[in-house]
Amino acid sequence: MNHHFDKQLGLVCLNTEALARLEQLRLRRCELVMFDRQQEAEARRAITEGGLAFGIHAPLFRDVDYPEYALMASLVDPDGERRERAVRLMDSEIRQAAEWEADYVVLHLQRNLLLNGESAPEGWDEEDGIQLAIETVSQVAETAAGLNMPIHLENMMGAPIFHSPEAYVRLCEAVPGVRLCLDIGHLALDAAYFGFDVVEAATMLAPYTGSLHVYNNQIEDDFDFPSLREAGLLRKFAVHPTQSPGHGWIPVGRLLRRVLAANPQALVTFEIYFRLEASPEQTLEGIEWVAEIIDDTNSKM
Repeated sequence: MNHHFDKQLGLVCLNTEALARLEQLRLRRCELVMFDRQQEAEARRAITEGGLAFGIHAPLFRDVDYPEYALMASLVDPDGERRERAVRLMDSEIRQAAEWEADYVVLHLQRNLLLNGESAPEGWDEEDGIQLAIETVSQVAETAAGLNMPIHLENMMGAPIFHSPEAYVRLCEAVPGVRLCLDIGHLALDAAYFGFDVVEAATMLAPYTGSLHVYNNQIEDDFDFPSLREAGLLRKFAVHPTQSPGHGWIPVGRLLRRVLAANPQALVTFEIYFRLEASPEQTLEGIEWVAEIIDDTNSKM
């Protein structure tokens, strides 16, 4: 078998079946999220025996005590009661990540208001969202700092009160030490909807990025967030060099080159809906392509 990739490359894993794919894909880092509690021992064993690097994406376990789907928990939420519950959950997840000795923990930043058919309170604008983000992120950042646990804030989408690249920059500069988990699919949807360039936005955010969620999607020019799920357009395809931006695909190669040139240590975490996988061989070809981008970027520095 060919040698494994550097641990800079990893895979989001929702179960032990995904963990089993790491060897096939020559990866040695995983990001654990929404595991069944019954698979905890097997996951810990796979990490230890495989010598894997790993991060945790909140929530680690799907049976977490939370009144709605736990991946909807977000720090920038105009509903105060929901926001307080989210902060409590994320404090707990940070502590759990420290107990597991994870390398980092990913927290969802803003609530997908438009995707959920919700709206911001009347009179709210992005300045309100930025100030709320600074206040709330500062709370979880204090917990994380006390445990020496790096937090990566994942950019969500469809949030009128927090979506611009400038908003992320202001947050990261106001709360030193936090980093972004730059989800390129979410960023591309917001870019298309709110009217900014996805590659330029990623370049602006590169210095503040700790990790990236990397996949591809064909994004239509005109869409409504509330209909995305029903239309089956929230897709996560394995990246591949044949995916042409001219056919609506996210310009993954150009985006990664820009981000990694500015921040060569950023972790690249592949996030794939394996039901959409063309073939394991094609998935591996895409990972090899990204590894070549990293090598090429490093050789020019």
